[in-house]
Amino acid sequence: MRYQATRPTKVAIGERRRPEPEGRPGYLRVDTVHQGDREGVKGVYHINAVDEVTQWQVVGATEQISEAYLAGGRGHVGAVPL
Repeated sequence: MRYQATRPTKVAIGERRRPEPEGRPGYLRVDTVHQGDREGVKGVYHINAVDEVTQWQVVGATEQISEAYLAGGRGHVGAVPL
């Protein structure tokens, strides 16, 4: 059996930085906040997406942060007036 260690990546994963839209709409800032748990029951996640230039905003909530739970909200983000 041969062992090979995982090599580190040079790509920044989950990089946090402010976008520089240069006056062009379409650069969304997304923020999520977990409401918290109550008596062992998971609370919801609140999601806020704002266009940097137009300040157009979409707000939603979901049980979990996963593609399956967020699929229904894609139509709302696609409605951003760009």
